[in-house]
Amino acid sequence: MPWRFRPTPALFVSLLCAGAFMVMVLVLSNKKVRGADHDITAMLQDNATSLLRSIMILFNWFGSEAAFLLLSFMVWLILYPLVQYWKERLFLAGVIIGSLVFNLILKMGFHRPRPPGPYLVYAEGYSFPSGHAMSSVCLYGLLAYFLWRRIRSGIGRLLVVLLLGMVVAATGISGIVLQIHYVSDVVGGFVIGASWLAGCIWVYQCRPRYRMKGKITPRLR
Repeated sequence: MPWRFRPTPALFVSLLCAGAFMVMVLVLSNKKVRGADHDITAMLQDNATSLLRSIMILFNWFGSEAAFLLLSFMVWLILYPLVQYWKERLFLAGVIIGSLVFNLILKMGFHRPRPPGPYLVYAEGYSFPSGHAMSSVCLYGLLAYFLWRRIRSGIGRLLVVLLLGMVVAATGISGIVLQIHYVSDVVGGFVIGASWLAGCIWVYQCRPRYRMKGKITPRLR
């Protein structure tokens, strides 16, 4: 069966998030909006306690590139029984590696400097959109997608979404608390990360079925 266009919810989510990201970029071109963004960021940073900063350092690690690749490999191993065919494994790798490359391209395109600091963790490169926020959405969102398809219990699905959602949120917020990102960097990373993940899921849902050793691979919808 050839690849065919399917207007699934994932497509609409991807387009909606992409549109929201473009609107956000246009809004941030206004100096007053950027000023408000800086003020909100400074307020959150000034009111962060030392305990909160220590906790955020841990969550910030979960969004670093090294941790992202390590955790991605661990997810690969955990999900191996669920992704037994090479196209599924290719999809997993494509989402993860593609998000890193896409984020780098966006940062180079926008050239937005980071906050003036001092940084509480090591940070380099440009600021917008947040790589930590985007990577966490893609990795943990992908994990939630696979687990959602396998867990039949409504409570189990809810727990998966809540747990992984809290990890994503904490990873993004850590960049603000640790003074390496503005609020808009994190929000932008969340939005474009969701667009990339949903777009990849849509392409995966539209993929053709194929036969291997007389069997047809199952389609994760």
